[in-house]
Amino acid sequence: MVWRIVSAAGKRVMRSYTDFEKAKTEADAIADKRSSKSGDDVSLTLRGPKLSEYVAAMDLLPSGIALNVAVMRVAEAVKILGSDRIIEAARFFDKKHPAKLPQKTVLEIVDELIESKRSFKRGDRYIADLRYRLGAFADSFKCNLSSVTSNQIQEWLHGLKLSPQSYLNFRTVIGTLFKFAKRRGYLTKDNDEIEQTEKVDGNGGTIEVYTPAEMKRLLCACPAPFKPSLAIAAFAGLRSSEIERLDWRQVDLQRRFITVIGARKRGTPSRRVVPVSDNLAAILAPHAEASGKVWDESHDEFYDAQQATAAATARENLPALEWKHNALRHSFISYRLAEVQNINQVALEAGNSATTIHAHYKELVTPEQAKEWFALL
Repeated sequence: MVWRIVSAAGKRVMRSYTDFEKAKTEADAIADKRSSKSGDDVSLTLRGPKLSEYVAAMDLLPSGIALNVAVMRVAEAVKILGSDRIIEAARFFDKKHPAKLPQKTVLEIVDELIESKRSFKRGDRYIADLRYRLGAFADSFKCNLSSVTSNQIQEWLHGLKLSPQSYLNFRTVIGTLFKFAKRRGYLTKDNDEIEQTEKVDGNGGTIEVYTPAEMKRLLCACPAPFKPSLAIAAFAGLRSSEIERLDWRQVDLQRRFITVIGARKRGTPSRRVVPVSDNLAAILAPHAEASGKVWDESHDEFYDAQQATAAATARENLPALEWKHNALRHSFISYRLAEVQNINQVALEAGNSATTIHAHYKELVTPEQAKEWFALL
C-alpha cells in the first residue's frame, strides 16, 4: 500500500489505495495539476519505515502543536543542553515550577506565616523577630518562593556578613518559612533548597553555656507548656530530639530519674538513665502527667517556643537573651562535671563519650557556679 501526502494551502490530505497503479496515476495527476501553482506547495511521498515514523510522530503530538514546531523545540533544547537530556530537564523544571501549585510570592507567604503565628498567640517579640528576618529575606527576593534556589539563599546569607549564631538564626527562620509553605501546598513536599545551604555551628565551634543568672531569666520568661522541656534540657541535658520523643511514663519523679530511649547518636548507648536533681523535680512536679508526650506539639512549634522564650526575657533595662544553639545541654554537661568531678559518670548521663566530655567541657565553669545552677527554681 502506498500513501500519498499532499500539502496545499497549509492543508495535509492523506489518501490510501489498495492498487499501486491507481495510486501512482492519482499522484501524477495531482502533481501535474499543481505544477503551475506557486512554489509554496510541497509534495512528499513516504513509504515503509519513513511512513511509520511520520504516523507515530503525529500520534504522539499533543493537541494543537504542529510537527514542525515540535521538531524546532526539540532541536533547540538539544542545542542548549549539549546532549539529549530533554526529559530529565523537563522533570527537573516541573519539580521546581509545578504548574499545579499556587503561585505565591515570598512576601505573601511571609505575611501568611506571621498571621498564622499571631493566631496561635505567639509573643510580640517573637513575631517581631520573624518580621525582621523574613522581611529582609522578602525584600531581597521579590519573586515566587518556588523559584528561589539554595545557591541564591546561600549567596544572600553570606552577603549579610553575620556571626555564626546570627547566620544560624536566619537560616532556621527561613527554614520555618519553607516548611510552612510546604504545609500550605505552595511548595512540593520534596523541596530541599534550604537543606542544601551550608550548615554551621551556631557558636562557631566553641561551647557556649548560660550563666545561672541567664537561666533564671529564661525560667521566668518561659511559657508554661514549654517549661518542662526547658528544664529537662537545662538540668538533665537531654537533646531536643530526645525531649520531643519523651513520654511522661519515662519521667520517674519518685525515684528521681529519666529513662532516655532510642537516642539517635552513633557510638553512644541507645538507652540511658539520667538523674533528676532536686530543682528539676520541683519544676516538673506541677506539670507531670501519668502518660503522654512531655512536648505534645510539632517540631516547628518546639523551635518557636525556644525563640519565644528568649525574646520574652527582654526588660526595660535589659535586651532579650539570644537563644544559644544547644547551650542548655552544654550547660548541663559543664555544670554537672563541675559538680561531680567524674568524666565517665557525666558521659553516661549525657550520652556522650568520655573523650568528648574531657575535650570540650572540662573547666568551663566552677563548682560554685554548679551549685547555684542546680539550685535554680
